[in-house]
Amino acid sequence: MALSLFVGFNNNHHNILLAQGFLADETIESHIWLFNKLLEATSVHPGTILTDTDPAVDSAIHQIFFSTYPIHCTFHLTQNLHKNLRKVLSNVYQKFLNDFYLCRDSLVEDDFQQRYEKLTEYYPNAQNYLEFLYISKTYWAHCFTSFQFTGGMIATSHVESVNGCLKHLLFNSNI
Repeated sequence: MALSLFVGFNNNHHNILLAQGFLADETIESHIWLFNKLLEATSVHPGTILTDTDPAVDSAIHQIFFSTYPIHCTFHLTQNLHKNLRKVLSNVYQKFLNDFYLCRDSLVEDDFQQRYEKLTEYYPNAQNYLEFLYISKTYWAHCFTSFQFTGGMIATSHVESVNGCLKHLLFNSNI
């Protein structure tokens, strides 16, 4: 079973576990079920949810939390770039990353567009993945996400921290 954690933080940036749930799997249906349970329990539609870039989570957010803006974690975005493009681009991969981050960090949509078009032109071996990534640009490109309140968070490190503590407790105990 998958453990889904909803973690916030206080004014001192200390983690606050807001909610948690076990999912039978990580399908859209399971996420919809969990989000419905959260909505029933709290009647709260979060303004923003920082996710690990899972399309099932994005879809469930849109179906249940209509006004919630999903933002993709920069760490997970980078991990997916490594997984999908490191071998494909090999010796130009580091240059690609620099160009990609420059593009992602664009604060003006026109600048983002121009830089993204150059990425697909300069790195034709990455074109298929870049086209796939472009579909979700509003969830990770700063020209779209910078207008959403995140409390300065751009990664799911607070969730990963709580997850690490739970694993440590469970695997180093009699539970």
